[in-house]
Amino acid sequence: MRLRKRFRASAAISLGAILLLALLLGRSYLAARKAQAEEGVARSLENQILERAIVRDEYLFRREARARQQLEMKTDRIQGLLARARATFQGAREVEVLDEMDRSFQRGNALTAELVALLGPDGGTGRARADALDLEGRMRTEILRLTHELYSRADALGGSAEARARATGKQTAALAIALVALALAVTTVNAFQSTRLVEERVERLRRGAERVAAGELDHRIAIAGDDELADLGRTFDAMVVRLQASYASLERSNRELEAFSYSVSHDLRAPLRHVTGFVGLLRAHAPDSLDAKSQHYLGVISQAATRMGQLIDDLLTFSRMGRVEMKRGPVPLNALVGEVVRDLGPETAGREMVWDIAPLPVVEGDATMLRQVWTNLIANAVKFSRTRTPARITIGARSGGPGEVHVYVRDNGVGFDMKYAAKLFQVFQRLHSSEDFEGTGIGLANVQRIVSRHGGRVWAEGVVDGGATFWMSLPVRGA
Repeated sequence: MRLRKRFRASAAISLGAILLLALLLGRSYLAARKAQAEEGVARSLENQILERAIVRDEYLFRREARARQQLEMKTDRIQGLLARARATFQGAREVEVLDEMDRSFQRGNALTAELVALLGPDGGTGRARADALDLEGRMRTEILRLTHELYSRADALGGSAEARARATGKQTAALAIALVALALAVTTVNAFQSTRLVEERVERLRRGAERVAAGELDHRIAIAGDDELADLGRTFDAMVVRLQASYASLERSNRELEAFSYSVSHDLRAPLRHVTGFVGLLRAHAPDSLDAKSQHYLGVISQAATRMGQLIDDLLTFSRMGRVEMKRGPVPLNALVGEVVRDLGPETAGREMVWDIAPLPVVEGDATMLRQVWTNLIANAVKFSRTRTPARITIGARSGGPGEVHVYVRDNGVGFDMKYAAKLFQVFQRLHSSEDFEGTGIGLANVQRIVSRHGGRVWAEGVVDGGATFWMSLPVRGA
């Protein structure tokens, strides 16, 4: 399922559950309000029944017009409350009770009217007769019983409504708490599931990208599913397949180019040896028959052949460094640099040199290749500081990124313009004329190739007539 559909479906289910619980909460709230309204009507009936009984007794005792008006008003109010109760109470039992209350109320009103007629306008008619007194007593007792019955039923209605109000109130509170808990739970679960799903797949993509970046071109992510991240994983795998094919093609091309360069360079050595040999034979065979100009020409030919031989040797070295298998192991740089400095002794003889070599770490790499790197860099520093007295060459190191160290060779020589720094490590690129400083322009390109094969990089800093510093990053032993 697509992530978008998955999230929408999850959100719809969560929203449905929340809406259902909210609907139940609304119904419970309305039921609580209805129960409260029923209780209010019932309690009002209770109060009015008591007040009417008091007003009725006062009227029967004093027979005053004011008391009669209050009795009629209370009677009308109770009738109105009974009608309101019929509209409020909906249960069958409550309707039955209200019917009984209505009958009791009407019966009480009728008895009250009969009692008023029996007592007469002045309240004393027929009182002397024994039978009238007995009838009056029975009527008063029945009216009192009906009033008590009416009050008891109103109180029962009120108590029942109060109990329902408490129950629905608790239910409403419980539903409200459940709604909040459900919303939090659904939100938390959805967030956790969505985050876990996305994080897991993103992590697989990240680890896969790291492994491919490290050179494992046969690694595949293979994320199952039909969501967007699975599509991204398949696209990534397809890209790696194309990258692997391109890399294989590039390797074949590089091998063919290196084989061609090696073959051409190797085949050029034979005719060059012939040129050099025949120039020497010509000088030895007829030293007196050649004039000064011919001798000069032979010297130019010999120098050019020597320079070409050096160029061919450098090309062979450059080609070999891309083909030879690396033999990794611990390389103590201080010992290696000391050997290179000693080997360059003939070139520094008679010059005032200041060497400042700091403690260097043990790195992981091919000792032969790294020896070539240090030979090129230190020889360059010696060569380009030839015009300085004293010539100062500093070699040191500092911490780089995780598992690597940055080492450098700094001189106080002629330096270079930083805008040409990008050309320094390209084949046949030179920033100084061959008349001033000898060289073929291959040494620094070879340095870059070797350091790259070690997983590092090279860069340079320089100032015209202010010296130069050549940096390289190498893996630390044990990293």
